[in-house]
Amino acid sequence: MPKIINNLRSKISRAAYQLFSEKGYSAVSMKIVAEETGIAVGTLYNYYTNKEELFIKVIEEKIKNHKKIFDKYLQKEELDLKMFITHLYDEINKSKGVIDEIIKKDINNKEEKIVTRLRSELLEIVDQILIQFKEKKRDKKGG
Repeated sequence: MPKIINNLRSKISRAAYQLFSEKGYSAVSMKIVAEETGIAVGTLYNYYTNKEELFIKVIEEKIKNHKKIFDKYLQKEELDLKMFITHLYDEINKSKGVIDEIIKKDINNKEEKIVTRLRSELLEIVDQILIQFKEKKRDKKGG
């Protein structure tokens, strides 16, 4: 009887993100992700067709999470730019291997458009925060 693992997709995603962050895209294989997650490689392929798909899905999920966090900054009456920059810096440090891969675009050409879109979305989030900060600062000064 197959072993049932609760929240397996989430566990795979966390393990893959950590591995991509620490080792970079090219050093991570589906086998390594499966071992880190504690599942068989075949089980991993039931969730993701290949490494490129896994990488893209993991990045998409992380960007959605960042959007939620950064939206909280935008909703605050008093925007703390120092706290935002500190949080952003910490996330960049934690995600160094993944961010390097996005910048290098060291993946297949068919995925390049997706990576470019993801990178643009992430930069858009930062832009929104900085624009909001400038507007709030200008409003405080009275125009």
